[in-house]
Amino acid sequence: MSASRHAPPHPVPGLLARTGDNVAALRDAWLVNLSADETGRALIEADRLQSQLTELQARLAAHADAVDTV
Repeated sequence: MSASRHAPPHPVPGLLARTGDNVAALRDAWLVNLSADETGRALIEADRLQSQLTELQARLAAHADAVDTV
């Protein structure tokens, strides 16, 4: 009997799931107490994160095409 070797899970699906959970946890966050400076920094960070996710989504879509994923 040969030993079965399994590759460790790829980090992308797990990271996306955890990121989604973290963002969902902020869904009902009260923003009234954010200062103008904090709001500005948060908007910049949210834009940066959205850009990174858009880029990753495009890469995933290209990979899905390459491996015939529906």
